[in-house]
Amino acid sequence: MAGVTEAEFDWPRLLAAGRPLALEAWYATPLDAARAAALQELARRGQREALLAGTDGFPWRLAEWVADFWLGHDPALARQSLAATATDRRQQALVELVDGQLRASRHLQGASEALRRGFSLALPLLEARAYFILLRRHELLAELSFQARPAPPATLAELLTEARVIRGLRQGSPPARPPASHDDTLG
Repeated sequence: MAGVTEAEFDWPRLLAAGRPLALEAWYATPLDAARAAALQELARRGQREALLAGTDGFPWRLAEWVADFWLGHDPALARQSLAATATDRRQQALVELVDGQLRASRHLQGASEALRRGFSLALPLLEARAYFILLRRHELLAELSFQARPAPPATLAELLTEARVIRGLRQGSPPARPPASHDDTLG
């Protein structure tokens, strides 16, 4: 799972693998209604199977929360339920990280705070590579302005591009390429 990028992210494959969810992955890739409904059904089926098998259904509950978010349901109640039933630090970190990611994907208030809480919880669990992925991503996302009203959904790549532009403007970066000089043609 390490190194999973947004473009490669595939909920069904991830959930079927049965491995722990990576803390550095991006789980808030926007889903259209059909894909969100399919994920919701898959997650509910997975939860039933986990309950019957006596295994941890957390990854399935997390997936359902993501699906519900993209279906337009209020995520607050599901978030509270997930946070209350998280059985370890990894699950607590994932609740916060995914909450921050979902909020960020719609430019919603609370994104930065949730990402910070998730990063703090995840810190002792992260390998060096995952640590730097999250650190760099969260530093860039902190450049964004989050509002009370949702913006249109944005992918991680779009969010990071926007954040880089904002950072560049704040730092007064020069243009990407210097203006062409024609001094050498004046003789």
